[in-house]
Amino acid sequence: MPSEKEIPNPKLISPSKTRIGWIGIGIMGLAMVSHILDAGYSVTVYARDLRKSKNLQTKGAHTANSLKELAEMSDIVFTIIGNANDV
Repeated sequence: MPSEKEIPNPKLISPSKTRIGWIGIGIMGLAMVSHILDAGYSVTVYARDLRKSKNLQTKGAHTANSLKELAEMSDIVFTIIGNANDV
């Protein structure tokens, strides 16, 4: 694996400049987003059921009303989806 010095123009992630998008805030997604928020990152979440995002909103998460909106508000997008029916 190349060192950071060997990578031309490395783009490091940091809470001050990296916006995280998250699709799927069930049991696992909820816990992971909570930790990312605690680390100081800006997080936007998307869930089919917006009621699931209320706890994360109180911690500072933003809620996207569509996947397109989530993508526009994010530098990196993660997904944790339970099964094929959710895709």
